[in-house]
Amino acid sequence: MKKILLILLALFVASTAQAQRYLQEGTDNVSVYSNTAKDGTGTDYQPLVDSDGHFQVDVLSDASAAANVISTDNSTTSTLTGGATYTGTWEDVSAYASVAVSIYADVDSGSGGMTFQFSSDGSNADDVYSFTLDASASADRRFQFPVTAQYFRVVYTNGAGAQSAFRLQTILHYQPIRTSIHRIDDTVTTDRSAELVKSVGACKIAEGATAVVGTEGEYENCSMTGWRELRTRDQRALDLANCNDYTALTALGNDTTNLADEVDHVFGTGAISFDKADGAANTVFAGVSDTFTAIDLSERFEAGSFVELNVKLSSVADVVAVFMRVGTDASNYNEWEWPVADLSAGSWLSLRQGTATPTGYLGNGWNPANVAYFAFGVEFSAETDTLTGIKFDSVGLVAGRVTDQSTSAIINSSISSPNININKIANKATDANIGNAGTGTLRVVLASDQPEVDVAQTASVASVTEATGGVTTSNAEVLASNSSRLGGYIENVSDTDIWVSLGGTATTAAPTTLIKANGGTLSLIIDGRTVYTGAVNAIHAGSGTKNLTIVTY
Repeated sequence: MKKILLILLALFVASTAQAQRYLQEGTDNVSVYSNTAKDGTGTDYQPLVDSDGHFQVDVLSDASAAANVISTDNSTTSTLTGGATYTGTWEDVSAYASVAVSIYADVDSGSGGMTFQFSSDGSNADDVYSFTLDASASADRRFQFPVTAQYFRVVYTNGAGAQSAFRLQTILHYQPIRTSIHRIDDTVTTDRSAELVKSVGACKIAEGATAVVGTEGEYENCSMTGWRELRTRDQRALDLANCNDYTALTALGNDTTNLADEVDHVFGTGAISFDKADGAANTVFAGVSDTFTAIDLSERFEAGSFVELNVKLSSVADVVAVFMRVGTDASNYNEWEWPVADLSAGSWLSLRQGTATPTGYLGNGWNPANVAYFAFGVEFSAETDTLTGIKFDSVGLVAGRVTDQSTSAIINSSISSPNININKIANKATDANIGNAGTGTLRVVLASDQPEVDVAQTASVASVTEATGGVTTSNAEVLASNSSRLGGYIENVSDTDIWVSLGGTATTAAPTTLIKANGGTLSLIIDGRTVYTGAVNAIHAGSGTKNLTIVTY
């Protein structure tokens, strides 16, 4: 800090009277002079205002403006052998604002080997910062610390390797300094020092918006989820019933019985279960409900939100739908339903539906600004229908842009462990394994430019026919046509080449097919998949009669 030293040594009053009196603004002129000797003992005076009217000052240095100090007690260039330690000297740093330390070493330090210690008594290290130097990542490191106690020192413990170069320098600063500056593309590691900043974010409530707490124009603190994530619109959720405790819910009537906790669950610590009975209430519903202090969901749950629940049914034989109701009370609510076509038995189903498209409503429907009631359960075909072991878990609403529609997309990335289970096709159980096509068979249509696909055919063969065909030097039929033929082959067991024609007159030249002598064969299954069922003619160019072995099935 710079100080301005202004010494006024004499005041002369220009006046006709020499007596002491007050200065008069209109008649008195005042000039200010300064003694040229700083201690005031001199006899030479100079005016403090120069001829240009500028006020003259002398800017002096002050102790607080002294240059930063390089600490000799905590600086060294002496190399260390493997495992050796450099211990600096406790140094009084109370006159300084911050300490900066730069370190270079060509080998790693020990684990936590760079230690920076502050002490209130120069003996006990009360405030300690420890880091590890990884020479392969960065041989030089920089550290900056605010002074937190009267004394400071550096303790450096070398790693297993002996150093060839070691430079440690400590600078004491009179002013606070910033932490190390890095390039944006530098690798950030957990061992790098950082400034801890704690803050609370606040958001202004939008014009015209309503909320459970707060009014338009006010500021409200942002919130975090249970996983310590900043809560956004896509994460807004209202847990209507976590289903961990059945006593928090009430049966809709005596058609709902045996309400209890269930260990078979998908979320939280448990689920609930109940039965559908033929009770005196004579309803087709089995379910539970709850009422609570009204809440305002109008801003949180908009058109992009959906209702969701998890259900497990032991059977869907008499089931019409699974339902969920949300509203002001039991006489005014919206209802969302999942028909039996969307359900299957024996496994947990996660069901969701857009809040903007309810199946129906009762009374005035729901008022999102005044929600105090919900119910969920199963609707049956008749009031006499019964079902045991109805299970529900995690019932609620979720806001945001999460889709409430079925997924319709192309998976074009690699799946390392594919496991996609299709329970139904067009609400029919999926056909599996071998067999004939059924209502649950997914149709596959090949494009007109699709290359042919080999399809292995398996046939059940009741009998195999083996015959001998006599072949002469004239064209003759050796196998009659048979539309029931499933396959077969022809083998030349003679010592002469034989020419065979499928469906035409055999000649001893192309395009008639040649079957070589002594074991040559011709399959009646063309291209490995098409069975030839027509007649076969044959001829040879030798002498006498030659034989073919013909096997068909």
